[in-house]
Amino acid sequence: MGEVQFGETRCYKFVQKITVKKYTEIFVEIYDAAGKFAGTVLSKRFISTGNYDLPLTLPANLAAGIYVYRIHANEKLLTGKLLIAK
Repeated sequence: MGEVQFGETRCYKFVQKITVKKYTEIFVEIYDAAGKFAGTVLSKRFISTGNYDLPLTLPANLAAGIYVYRIHANEKLLTGKLLIAK
């Protein structure tokens, strides 16, 4: 089994569940539907072994629309869709 496991994303709060099995570097980026970089949600951060709910704050300048988030954890990548309605 891998060193990092991703759980369900609760988009209404934009909290990502993550299980870390060894010290891990993590960062999160947002892209618009066209693939253009829209911002960094979580800068590079190191977390140790354990279960986490990562609360992620979206950039204030994001317009309503569909976005893709990418969570990088060591060599693993989780990609998901995010809908912003204002």
